[in-house]
Amino acid sequence: MLLFWFHPLNLLSVAWIVQFKTVLCGFLFILSLHAGLRFWRTKKKSYYVASFLLFTLSVFSKSSVLPFPWIALLFLVYQQRKIQSRQLYLLPFLLITLFSTWRIYTNDMVQERVAESKTIVDQKRTVEAEPEPEPMSKPEEEFEGPCESDIEKIALQKLENNNDPNSIGNVLDSSTPKDEKTILQETPPADTEAVTANIETTNPPVEVQPIDEEPKPDVKTSQALLIVQTLGEYILKPFFTYPLAPIHGSFSGKLGAKAYLGYGLALALILFGMFKKSKLALFSIVAIVLGLVPFIGFIIAPYMTYSYISEQHYYLVLPFFIMIQLWLISLLPKRFQTLTLVSLWFLLSFQTVDYAAAFKNDKMYFERVLSFHPTDRISQLSLAAHFAHNGQPKRALNVVENALSQARKNPKLEKDPLHPLFLRAREFYAACALSQ
Repeated sequence: MLLFWFHPLNLLSVAWIVQFKTVLCGFLFILSLHAGLRFWRTKKKSYYVASFLLFTLSVFSKSSVLPFPWIALLFLVYQQRKIQSRQLYLLPFLLITLFSTWRIYTNDMVQERVAESKTIVDQKRTVEAEPEPEPMSKPEEEFEGPCESDIEKIALQKLENNNDPNSIGNVLDSSTPKDEKTILQETPPADTEAVTANIETTNPPVEVQPIDEEPKPDVKTSQALLIVQTLGEYILKPFFTYPLAPIHGSFSGKLGAKAYLGYGLALALILFGMFKKSKLALFSIVAIVLGLVPFIGFIIAPYMTYSYISEQHYYLVLPFFIMIQLWLISLLPKRFQTLTLVSLWFLLSFQTVDYAAAFKNDKMYFERVLSFHPTDRISQLSLAAHFAHNGQPKRALNVVENALSQARKNPKLEKDPLHPLFLRAREFYAACALSQ
């Protein structure tokens, strides 16, 4: 129990105020599970009613507990080898999960947010799937921050009179498409006969050669890779928690080493359990997979637009990982078991204390993300906004300029959907810095 309480993967659900629903859902589900076990032993109907009501409240808090009645049914069928009358007590729980799942899929607001998130993720995957650009012949110098003259230049250009056609305001206005009527009014009439004669006499017919278009990346294939990558990394992380960060960036579109390591570790545990004639590892891995199904990419949730995995989902499947770890420790000689268990607890507690510092304020939160993912765009914008809101527009401008410098070196970042926000933020923070 101490390993579960002090595990660093539970920190995001506790320290982040938005995840209060996660803590509430987990608390109600544990109470429901406790009442269900008491009913299983004593056959008192009051425990059964309490278990059902508590589970219903946990579903109302957060839908992440929906797979667990099915895990319990699978475990009972596997243990007893056949369906018995006692297993029918799970029927109301299963009906609640089916009804809640149906409500999620038919809710218009949920489907709109899922569609918007899927569009953003598909755009990012398309950009990531493009071939790498050729390296520049002359490398750019590192950005060391804007000087006072740069700030004044940008701000004055933003605030100057719009009579200058090269000013920022007019450049932005010129990029806005005009309606058809305005274009026709501004276009002078042309001499149709002269133009036709000129075309016929000076421009011989040119044979147009077809251009081979580059194949566009298959979005469905990318989503399948996302599911495979996410599940493998979810399996690996409780055993190798580094790096601990609240945001892990968008999916790159390719399978990484962490996915292969996760599946390799799961297979090794199952084979080792079969060698030891124990099915605990197999059951735990199956329960983990079923518990993580809603979060691995079949449905693109809004958080997946900036982090393809999230530590907030571990609180329900983490007990199964701890079961595997304790089983492995129990196979050691007795003189090493206590030492290993205490060492593991101290290691996890140290990681938890170190990770908790990231939730002290926005600055430490996003700086921790950028220490592991230096080009995370949402963290860069959020860190700049934090500095601006605290009366430090120059530091905000510094963050934005560094992000734009990264984009100039990596054209894929210029195609990111958030890139136009950096251009607007640079102008705004430059004006704020000048007015200070």
